[in-house]
Amino acid sequence: MSDQPAPQPFDEETSVNPSTLSNLALFLGWLGAHRFYIGDNTLGAFYYALLVFGIVFTVYVHLWEGILLLLAPFVISFIEFLRFRRMSQGEIARTYQRATGENQTIVYVAQIIFLILLFIPLLMRVFS
Repeated sequence: MSDQPAPQPFDEETSVNPSTLSNLALFLGWLGAHRFYIGDNTLGAFYYALLVFGIVFTVYVHLWEGILLLLAPFVISFIEFLRFRRMSQGEIARTYQRATGENQTIVYVAQIIFLILLFIPLLMRVFS
């Protein structure tokens, strides 16, 4: 008898691809994409909120505070990228399950729309 948990049956729809997870953390982690991919919408929204507040602070309020807020999601997601690369595929499969369904698409569309709306006042200021 072993103390290890029984392996979960492989389900292609909900299994997390380790390379996809680590690539999302590296390239789009600052948007929280890797967290949305594994279904952790709260933490994904936190990453995204840090990015948006960083942009707002940088552009409209104080440059240095905004830069610090902008750097936070980049640094944290890079650290998570390194952690994901060190985990085996079995550890990732036991720890995370991929989010499925329309929720994920809605989140990404909402992020893009919000970023566009965020930059409209800045563009109007530049071109006026």
